[in-house]
Amino acid sequence: MFSGLFAICGLINRKIDLVERRQDQLELKVAENYVSYSEFNRRWDEMLRVFIRIEDKIDAHLSDDSQRKRVIKEKYNL
Repeated sequence: MFSGLFAICGLINRKIDLVERRQDQLELKVAENYVSYSEFNRRWDEMLRVFIRIEDKIDAHLSDDSQRKRVIKEKYNL
């Protein structure tokens, strides 16, 4: 009796896993339709460049080195 119950539970778990995998594949396909991988990478690179620029500006403001401040101000036309 217990072995039959365990077999049914195992079957149900396999079916749930199969449905979850299909759902994950569908979600990835839908996401690809909104933004392609190359577009995502391009936008991510742009965002990182903006963060680097912000970091440079903050460093220039906090730096005691006047030479570094001058270089950053010239680089970003501040």
